[in-house]
Amino acid sequence: MGVNLGLWQVRHQSNLRYANSNQSGSAWRYNSVRTWVQRPVASINSILSLGDSYTDSSLFGSLSFNGVKLVTDERMRPQGKRGYAPEVRGVAASSAHVVVKQLGKVIYETNVPPGPFYIDDLYNTRYQGDLEVEVIEASGKTSRFTVPYSSVPDSVRPGNWHYSLAFGRVRQYYDIENRFFEGTFQHGVNNTITLNLGSRIAQRYQAWLAGGVWATGMGAFGLNATWSNARAEHKSPGRTRAQSITRLARGTQLQQNVYHRH
Repeated sequence: MGVNLGLWQVRHQSNLRYANSNQSGSAWRYNSVRTWVQRPVASINSILSLGDSYTDSSLFGSLSFNGVKLVTDERMRPQGKRGYAPEVRGVAASSAHVVVKQLGKVIYETNVPPGPFYIDDLYNTRYQGDLEVEVIEASGKTSRFTVPYSSVPDSVRPGNWHYSLAFGRVRQYYDIENRFFEGTFQHGVNNTITLNLGSRIAQRYQAWLAGGVWATGMGAFGLNATWSNARAEHKSPGRTRAQSITRLARGTQLQQNVYHRH
């Protein structure tokens, strides 16, 4: 439940249940799950949240915490800028009609003037299939070329960026030492490369992540490597290296996680 106060949205999540026990008798039990306020920050396509929340990053495991969060919200972008889709670049010798097909179906059409053109607002079709591009010149001459289209969950549209910032106290524990900061950044460099960076820092725990996605005509390959260092009180530190590999080829998907601790 909640209420809106201008751009601010106040939200509360709870549950009420009736319990019947032989020992304690019958009673209604109210459980408050979380309370938070949030508002959109349209200038950076983001949502600012204060209160009880969860880290949103897909690069690290989700944490329940109380604090501040600022995260990219894809829903604030135009429909043709959401999710992943490659850019289409070509050259028209004259005024031309450009048709983009996927799996034999037309997914986009536009008219372009003579010279170089590019299309960067294709909808995310959620299908794995190369794009077939037809350039129909004013004279009727038609040229064709193919744009590879393959992605994994971490793929980011060329030119887009996703980020997540969170600072607060982990909700499962209540001592002062469980405060943490987490920041992640993902950027679509071009049709081929997506870069991933991240860090999670607490008093006795640090983790750093680097990786990305490499999209090819044979499929998309994602690799994230994480280095972490944890130290319990009165104990020597323990270090972990982890690699997460995702490969999506024609009709097949493989995910592999490798851990090394010392």
